[in-house]
Amino acid sequence: MIIIPAYQPGIYLKRLVDGILSLEKIPILIVDDGSTLQESLDVLAALDGLNQIMVISHATNQGKGAALKTGLAFARKRQAPFVVTADADGQHLPTDIVKIYHRCALNPRFIIGVRQFSGAVPLRSRIGNRLTSLVFWAATQVRLSDTQSGLRAIPAELFDLFLGLLPTRYDFELSCLLHATRLGGIETIGIKTVYEPGNPTSHFRLLGDSMQIYAVFFRYSSVAASIAALDFLCYMILAALISPANAFLIVRSITIPVYFWAMRKMVFKARDRIVSQALGYGILAAANLAVAVFVLDRLALEGHAIHAAVYLIINIGLALINFSIMRFVIFVRAASGDGVFR
Repeated sequence: MIIIPAYQPGIYLKRLVDGILSLEKIPILIVDDGSTLQESLDVLAALDGLNQIMVISHATNQGKGAALKTGLAFARKRQAPFVVTADADGQHLPTDIVKIYHRCALNPRFIIGVRQFSGAVPLRSRIGNRLTSLVFWAATQVRLSDTQSGLRAIPAELFDLFLGLLPTRYDFELSCLLHATRLGGIETIGIKTVYEPGNPTSHFRLLGDSMQIYAVFFRYSSVAASIAALDFLCYMILAALISPANAFLIVRSITIPVYFWAMRKMVFKARDRIVSQALGYGILAAANLAVAVFVLDRLALEGHAIHAAVYLIINIGLALINFSIMRFVIFVRAASGDGVFR
């Protein structure tokens, strides 16, 4: 089954559907996310009920993520072994959609169609994709050149997990990508990049939707930087009076509880499972302490400048690792149907 979320679609949607069905008779589900334009309603009405095509409509606009969830719920009810999602704005060629469909039929797994971004690509698309790729690498240490591609194959084993995630707009797709990477990896397939001049049919808002996508990482960076500054100042004062390792232990015994509270309430906004989260964070903090104390004690550092440099290097390195562990292990709540991204 192919799922196409659509909001205010135009003639591009009909061309896309006709192109797919001309190649192969694959069932297509179009999820209308509360379209109101008469032109769009006419296009949807013309497609609804045609052979191999079904249209489901939201009463109001809820966001692309919500439309994808509606499609996944329908596919789960129909016991589909997998689905392929595609955008309604003509950015995906029918040949690429069918190619990914067949690939997943042979080996059901999470697949994403990766665009090359060569030629006349809108500036906002280039900027948005590069920023998201950077955030994705920081969170997973996996390099993926195209994190915003809507052409994806999703196996049935991921339906329940994705339906339980909280995001309902463009951040939903990034959240799905992060979870798929954590659980079993993703397969990438190269596809052609197609953009109409000015990308007029895209409803992605560079500022608003990008801020939703990057929200967790930005919150983590700002909170972590604030606490790290206090931590660093206290450490440098104590390190001038006692050994670096002892100074580190004393400072961290104070900042660790503060850090846990801030990560839980301000960054990941967790609401339950505080005992297991505190235990997981305690283990992570202990591992951080062990690494830092070992390095500081073995180096026998002399001079405030060297202390400061080494201390900063240790903390920056651990911060990237800590974000991934907290994001995917400590504060993840996939089993309860609740997501971390807000």
